[in-house]
Amino acid sequence: MSTAIHVKVRCFSHLRYAMGTSEFELELTSASTLADVAQQVRKLGGSAVDELPFRLALNQVFASSTTAVADGDEVALIPPVQGG
Repeated sequence: MSTAIHVKVRCFSHLRYAMGTSEFELELTSASTLADVAQQVRKLGGSAVDELPFRLALNQVFASSTTAVADGDEVALIPPVQGG
């Protein structure tokens, strides 16, 4: 039996505009990974997020998509750095 967990998702740069908010909460199952977070973000963001690349950080550290998430974690969506 999976227990529900809640993670805070923070959006930066153009992802913040695409999602329409700088942060929100997701409810996931206790067996969830960062890949599951990314999938839910793309589902919620729809076409506005479909083609936007981003990396995921878990509790302020970049992590792979197979990393497990736990209740109360913070996940950041970080787009590629742009400069000129």
